Amino acid sequence: MELDFNRDWLLMKEDGSSCHVNLPHDAMIHEQRSFSNRNGDKTGFFPGGKYVYKKEFSLDSRSSDEQIIIHFNGVYGRTKLLLNGQNVGNHLYGYTPFDVDITDASVDGQNVLEVIVDNTLVPNTRWYSGSGIYRMVTLIRRDRTHIDDVRINTVCINPPTIHVSCNMKNANVIIIDADGKIVAEGPLGDLVIENANLWSSKTPYLYTCQISTESEYVEKKLGIRELKWSSEKGLTINGQVEKLRGGCIHHDNGVIGACAFKDAEYRKVRILKEAGYNAIRSSHNPCSESLLDACDELGMYVLDEAFDGWYMPKNHHDYSRVFWDEYKSDLSTMVERDYNHPSVIIYSIGNEVSEVGTEEGIKLASEMTEFVRKLDSSRPVTCGINIMLTVWAKQGMGIYRDEAEYVAEPLPELDYVEEKKSGSAFFNALAQKLGSLMSTQTKTKKAGVVVDGIAGCFDVLGLNYGQCRYDMELKNHPERILLGTETYIGDLAYNWSRVMSSNVLIGDFCWTAMDYIGEAGIGAWQYESSKEMPLLAGSGAIDILGNADAQNGFQKVVWGLEDIYIGVRPVNMSSQKVLKKAWRFTDAIPSWNWPGYEGEKAHVEVYSNGSYVKLELNGKTLGKKRVKGYRTDFVCKYDKGTLTAISYDLLGKELARTVLSSGHGISELSVKAEKKT
Repeated sequence: MELDFNRDWLLMKEDGSSCHVNLPHDAMIHEQRSFSNRNGDKTGFFPGGKYVYKKEFSLDSRSSDEQIIIHFNGVYGRTKLLLNGQNVGNHLYGYTPFDVDITDASVDGQNVLEVIVDNTLVPNTRWYSGSGIYRMVTLIRRDRTHIDDVRINTVCINPPTIHVSCNMKNANVIIIDADGKIVAEGPLGDLVIENANLWSSKTPYLYTCQISTESEYVEKKLGIRELKWSSEKGLTINGQVEKLRGGCIHHDNGVIGACAFKDAEYRKVRILKEAGYNAIRSSHNPCSESLLDACDELGMYVLDEAFDGWYMPKNHHDYSRVFWDEYKSDLSTMVERDYNHPSVIIYSIGNEVSEVGTEEGIKLASEMTEFVRKLDSSRPVTCGINIMLTVWAKQGMGIYRDEAEYVAEPLPELDYVEEKKSGSAFFNALAQKLGSLMSTQTKTKKAGVVVDGIAGCFDVLGLNYGQCRYDMELKNHPERILLGTETYIGDLAYNWSRVMSSNVLIGDFCWTAMDYIGEAGIGAWQYESSKEMPLLAGSGAIDILGNADAQNGFQKVVWGLEDIYIGVRPVNMSSQKVLKKAWRFTDAIPSWNWPGYEGEKAHVEVYSNGSYVKLELNGKTLGKKRVKGYRTDFVCKYDKGTLTAISYDLLGKELARTVLSSGHGISELSVKAEKKT
């Protein structure tokens, strides 16, 4: 029996204040932002802290054969758990779920649980992490001998056959379709489902698997899908070649911080799906169970990523400090939890880990890949490799260096000073200065040595900002399966042409699909009048509220999902100098509504898969231009009315048109709930 354990917790802070909260709860989003805190721009200038969550609950009618478990989906911060004053568990990695067995420490009647969350060892992340119990909590009461280790996988699709296993050899299995009809039943093992509906991103059909014994009952969702990968066909789902229109996402949910409410996670996936994505990368950590459930139900492929780094630090107090003690356990937890989710199609064991430039790192990569394969051989394994970061690390550049032996204690308070960048942050800083020149460095001999040294460790060679190697790899190493694990949206026209021309290159994951808190200002174009303390990264094709901008319009046109799109750079900022950022190729939005700025310069961008584009304002032609890289740019003076873009082929035949119109009359602000409950 599983019980909701998320209501009525008492939260106590270091300053002595307290309040009652419901879970999930993110304590960091309520902290006071300042330039002086140790996290700095990494977390959007939110500090960490120490928090105690306390819950009183009653247990009645306990039997000697009963086991009582508290399941935590995620707690960010070093976590210690006390039940009735007794230590019952500890957990370190903020992104993996964990169970706490309270059977022996609990008593009949009233019990007191304390969850002590210490997130004062900062900085420990490169983006907004949140603090506290930010994912769901469940109380589980079950027999000591219970159904566990349920595994469901597709054996083949012709005929549709699944294999079901668990720890109870005498269990019985019933498969029920979406209409409630029993379509297969029998003992554990192989079950054939006649005329089965197959699962894919286009047809996310889910069945229900009921597993039972005389005393136990467990229910799991399942999708029947055949996943294969090879250098001949690339990635195939149910026998069909699949190209991943991917986007990287972080785990926060905007104004509610890191809280992983089911509705918020479903909303995120729905918005991404509507924006044209069919795949997301959980960068750079395991996502919540609710997000995976949403991906299963709505049809979204998942690149399931374990870590941002390994044993070489990127921040002073990050995961590297406990890596050797924890990584196998955390990898196991991720794979075992996510095994039954059909949406999960690739595992990633790391992101921009410069360790792979060393013999020790290459050996570790091979060992970790083999470790994951033993846990689950049904999915390929990759890693997001930043070639240039690795080359520099081999030369001693961009490495985090401790001045003394590491001590797990809070750093002394200092006035905020921009610290020296290392690891991924070092790459980001140089990328901002050098732009596209960075990617060309991936074609050097030193870069080739790095790629050749690490490529054989993985089923799929994942490249971050490595598109300049695509043609070389496709020509010289046709046996390697490639994936753009992280790319600029502005490079999509080139990247997607390579993806579509070769099965070996299976997809492209942009940075980033949806905007997020932290890495403050890394993508936002900065106008000279902007003086505020930055909060958001500003690099998303979808903003923090879920609104798609021109970057997503460009993606849809390149992907072939739309024929034409108009974006307009902010007319109210047209007279100001702007600092452009590498992670945003435009700040245009789909709006021709700039009252009070009549006569001001307007920069209009039209994206089209045609050969020419004509732009009209209120029926008057403003110009006709050749399309280059799916894009044409126009400059005109703003005037209210209707802006029309028309695309043509080489022979002058109209292919498509779209319009933007100004508003009329008095502006109104309305608020409408997305759901009634």
